[in-house]
Amino acid sequence: MRISIQTYFSVLLLSMSIVLASCSDDKPDRTHIPLLKKQVFELQEAIKAQDRGKLDSLLSTRLLTHEQNSDSLIKFCLNNDSGFVFDRLGDCEFVYTNDQALASCYIMDTTSNHDRPINLSFVYEDNLWLLTYFEPGSIDSSNSAWSVDTTQ
Repeated sequence: MRISIQTYFSVLLLSMSIVLASCSDDKPDRTHIPLLKKQVFELQEAIKAQDRGKLDSLLSTRLLTHEQNSDSLIKFCLNNDSGFVFDRLGDCEFVYTNDQALASCYIMDTTSNHDRPINLSFVYEDNLWLLTYFEPGSIDSSNSAWSVDTTQ
């Protein structure tokens, strides 16, 4: 699977900003964890229902700069060409600051296979976590002090 240079540098820049933020004495607010989990769940349910209106309310306008929208997210997750039946966004791990977050999840069907990783980038705007970008792949966040295992 090839990743464009723009995508690579976007993920690299986001990762570097999160690492730099982690060096400060100011730890991010832990109350963001349930908010991020809820946002991923809301995205999952809107994708499952193919509810573009609901999805649009969960997306930042920054998504448009990456030429992405609710239709492209639905198409990416459902992947109807292969007979894949979307069930959920599962086994997510979060890395976040007070205003940015990265969720590394898996697009799963009922078999719960881990063969379709997805990265979801969020920004905290107007007291909401909004999706700013998505892409295939996974960033290893296991070394992060803020990594949260959602399977617990």
